[in-house]
Amino acid sequence: MSSHRMNGEMSVERAQHLIAKRLAEGLNELEGQELERLLEAHPMLEKEEEWMAKVWEKTDHQGSWTPDSEMAWTKVKGKITPSIELPSKKRGLGMNLIKIAAAAIILVGLAFVLRTTFQKNSTPSVYTNLEKAPEIMDMTDGSQILLSSKAQITFFPAVKEERKVRLEGQAFFDVEKNAEKPFIIETAEARIRVLGTSFDVHSENQQTVVSVTEGVVEVSSLDSREKIRLVAGENTIVGVGMELVKENETKFSFEEYNDLLSFSDLPLTEVFERLEWAYAYEFVWDSDKLNSCSLTGNFADKEINEVINILRSALSIESHQIAGKQVILSGGFCQ
Repeated sequence: MSSHRMNGEMSVERAQHLIAKRLAEGLNELEGQELERLLEAHPMLEKEEEWMAKVWEKTDHQGSWTPDSEMAWTKVKGKITPSIELPSKKRGLGMNLIKIAAAAIILVGLAFVLRTTFQKNSTPSVYTNLEKAPEIMDMTDGSQILLSSKAQITFFPAVKEERKVRLEGQAFFDVEKNAEKPFIIETAEARIRVLGTSFDVHSENQQTVVSVTEGVVEVSSLDSREKIRLVAGENTIVGVGMELVKENETKFSFEEYNDLLSFSDLPLTEVFERLEWAYAYEFVWDSDKLNSCSLTGNFADKEINEVINILRSALSIESHQIAGKQVILSGGFCQ
């Protein structure tokens, strides 16, 4: 390795250390000036700093606990575990999960894994969304992933030919265009290849549903080796023994996904569609009176039981039942 490359990597590591320290405990004047110089020399770290700040905002870092950023950075340099789960902030439960480990380890560690995913050789890194709602992940190549609650994504080592991830659950992808390096998503049933587009992938119950909002996506069945090309407004279902068939379906844009759980006077059928995507539950109702209802509300950061209670109150639902992955609503009408 050349001394120039080594110095470059050391300066990046130093910048990451200072970013974590600034978030965890603050920098003195000289450290602040050093960080600004490093960010100017490595513009790619600006997005990384923004992402780390978002992670920090999601964690319960208030209180008398003081993180040891020096110890944290030493551990991060020594080893990054291939399977990382972000501690979930439980509102109102008093669970300070972030306090059982140094914040800098989590912040710098996660940023390191994401930064190296498409840039360096490494072991696969696994991330599970433990949040109550979809979570946005900003990639260093400019792509964005909106990962549904409880969904898991695996980032594979970088190669020259492609960018590759594996998905369990549901995610919406907004892929930065790169004709020389296609983006590959693998599920248990399918392989999805894109150059640059926006699309939704839902892998569950031995089926994968792919829905495209922009661009062109190539979907391959791992069972039959059959391939199909989808354009905006089309979707297909992939499963063992299933023929690949195009269907027309209109999906949300990525911008709408960002505000998925906040809506004003939205038809109830669309509200249920968004809630089904976010919580991975299917909503079933028996009252025709609900078909003409609209709803205004914000369900961000709410547990599924909170969502059901709000729906029952707003729509005068008589009773509900949770059966497997279904929420069954009985009665109700527009108020």
